[in-house]
This record gives sequence, C-alpha cells and structure tokens, in this order.
Amino acid sequence: MTTLVLPLDIARRSDVRLVGGKAAVLGSLRAEGFPVPPSVSITADAFSLALASYRDQIERIIGGHDVANPREAQM
Repeated sequence: MTTLVLPLDIARRSDVRLVGGKAAVLGSLRAEGFPVPPSVSITADAFSLALASYRDQIERIIGGHDVANPREAQM
C-alpha cells in the first residue's frame, strides 16, 4: 500500500526520501519534545501520483534540458 500522507508524529530523519528533509527533521524534533505543531506531510508518492497525468507535458517542456545542471535548467 502506498503511503500518501504521513503524520509528523511518526516521521523521522530516516524518512527523508519519503517526506523530504524539512518534514523529516520536524518529525524528529517533535519526537524529541521540541514545540512543533501537530501536522502531516504529503509524501513523495502522493506528489508523483498528483503529477502523473501531467508527465507527458512536463517531459515535453524539459525534454531537451539537462535538469541536473542548474544553469541549463533555466529556461
């Protein structure tokens, strides 16, 4: 089953690939008792699913660009 939303109560630094760096750190800080408001993070899987119907358009727009090279990525 694909996780689409992850509560920060259970997000940890090891979840960085799932929820991103900021949410992973906030989840860890919350677990350590720091004052982080209760919240959730949208996962990378949810983001990918949301963009799936736009994949062809995105690939057409960035097709000829080396997006790993920031100078090249500027259109």
